[in-house]
Amino acid sequence: MKEYKSSYYNFIKDYGENKIAYNSKTGAVCLIEKDSTDKFMQIIENPEAADHTEEFFKNILEEGFIVEKDHDELQDLKELNHMVSSVSNVLRLTILPTETCNFTCPYCFIYTHRNKHMLEKTWKALFKLCQDFCEKNKDEKGFLLNLIWYGGEPLLVGKKIIEFMNKINNLLSQYPNGTLQSSILTNGYLLDFEMFQQLCRVNVRHIQVTVDGDAENHDKLRTLANNQPTFDKIYSNLLSIKENVLKDEKFTFAIRCNFLKSSVESSKRLIELFKKDFSQDKRFSLYFRPVYDFETDHESDEIEKSDFFGMTEGIQKQNELLLLTGQDIKHEYSVSNPLPEPIPSWCDSVNQNAYIIGYDGSIYICDTLITESEKAVGVLNDDGTITLKEEAKCWRKSIFERFDEVDGGSVQECIQCKLLPVCMGGCVRTRINNKGKACFWTEELIYKAMDEYAKLYGST
Repeated sequence: MKEYKSSYYNFIKDYGENKIAYNSKTGAVCLIEKDSTDKFMQIIENPEAADHTEEFFKNILEEGFIVEKDHDELQDLKELNHMVSSVSNVLRLTILPTETCNFTCPYCFIYTHRNKHMLEKTWKALFKLCQDFCEKNKDEKGFLLNLIWYGGEPLLVGKKIIEFMNKINNLLSQYPNGTLQSSILTNGYLLDFEMFQQLCRVNVRHIQVTVDGDAENHDKLRTLANNQPTFDKIYSNLLSIKENVLKDEKFTFAIRCNFLKSSVESSKRLIELFKKDFSQDKRFSLYFRPVYDFETDHESDEIEKSDFFGMTEGIQKQNELLLLTGQDIKHEYSVSNPLPEPIPSWCDSVNQNAYIIGYDGSIYICDTLITESEKAVGVLNDDGTITLKEEAKCWRKSIFERFDEVDGGSVQECIQCKLLPVCMGGCVRTRINNKGKACFWTEELIYKAMDEYAKLYGST
């Protein structure tokens, strides 16, 4: 007969006369009405005394709030992290076809734009890298080539991207076991309907456009190099795409709203605008990101340091905005809804087959360092091979490996944390730079997010 125990990763709190339970390992959330709270807590506190054949018990077991007594939950996390980070049949490339931008956003951490477009030899080496990857995996059951177009502003060289993607599509047609995914992160100024169609034709079907709230705030920050406003042009592009695209065209379109402390009200106005114009088309989503101080030496006369967010305050405000969107709006890239989902790793830095490729073939691991040439960890050679420096190794280490030499020895504390499944050690850049933990979530934030979840999906 099986024996059971309560999951280590449970969070449970009162919500009025009811209870809300959340498990950070499975992402399960349970709103328990007052008639069932005693029964639920009896099972959680003493699962051995419960009737294991009862449907209520089976549901709690299925959601991960209780587990078999000899089950090692931490080992599950280790295996998930290793499976994703060591996979060899996925190649994920973040590509900078240009490091030039047509905007002059004052908070941009990629502010030292080198005004460079990708060299022709880099385009050729990039294709050879993709070609060799496909050939290497031709006998696998399946493989994935994932290309992310980044910048600078990638659509400044939109024609080159289209040309390259045509070649990639022709390449993949020779490998029936291969899958291509491609996305682009753009400021949206050059993304008219014609460009959108061209991107879809070459299978760039995941698109993100960034705004800074509504026009009033956006046009203070996200201007052209000549200080001309950009919101109306961007928003008219978005409306044109929504109004002219075929109903059965398959794509995802995320509108990311950056916000400072001073622009929260502007973000709220954007929510209402989005609800009016886009909420009926679930291919379009809206999400929010606080602007953090990335500790660069960038100085701006337009933004006071005090207007940036710290981690704890940022996630709190982000969740408040998320709550205001309601249940009708899709959140394609949300960190939380408002509770975080479990993740295999914090970012791609630990994934052995993920690279950021600069205009000249320089290889980076973190996208916040791409304008600092001395932070490159390798190079894409002309023959399509990649040579990494010794310092790349610390970036590739997961929280379950020896990290003490770069983070001051906080590994054990992280491994014992109930939030490990939703952060997996957090930002590697922060660990390396700050020689310590890189906490994004805290237990206090989790409990607040549980209240927000209950407000959104339940009732007192």
